[in-house]
Amino acid sequence: MRYTLKRAFSLVETTLSTLMVGVLFVASMQTLAWSHKTSAINMQEDIAQSIAQELLDEVLMQDYQDNERYNNGNNITDLGRPYYKSVSNYNGYHETQIKDKAGNIRTELPGYQRKVIVQYIDPSDRTVCATDLGMRRIQVSVLYNTDIIYELVGFKYDTEKPF
Repeated sequence: MRYTLKRAFSLVETTLSTLMVGVLFVASMQTLAWSHKTSAINMQEDIAQSIAQELLDEVLMQDYQDNERYNNGNNITDLGRPYYKSVSNYNGYHETQIKDKAGNIRTELPGYQRKVIVQYIDPSDRTVCATDLGMRRIQVSVLYNTDIIYELVGFKYDTEKPF
């Protein structure tokens, strides 16, 4: 009677294959975690872009000139955003919680903040200047907690002042 050798997995082969499967599993989990983190960052940037554009659009809809600085003896900038009527009223505006134009807090956006800087600029080269030459630069920054995550810039021309 003749015996034939049957080939079977050895303990070394089994250990190596288990090790390979483990390494591949760890690599796939790291890829999944990276993908999830990237998706969250993209969503945060999309939200920041949207709320920056919303505020910039609101500022650009205002008058270029300061037609009214006071309302019943109160400075308009002290009264708050619902009373803003010109682009310059928004200079230095800072929200620690995102609000709509009427002043209502948007609770679905915790952790986000917005800042606005309005500056006179030279229309010929768009550099910041100290005097009004008929053009203003509006910069809206969006922060998440304390980090700036998005900035948007717009320009407002004085239609009554040729340059």
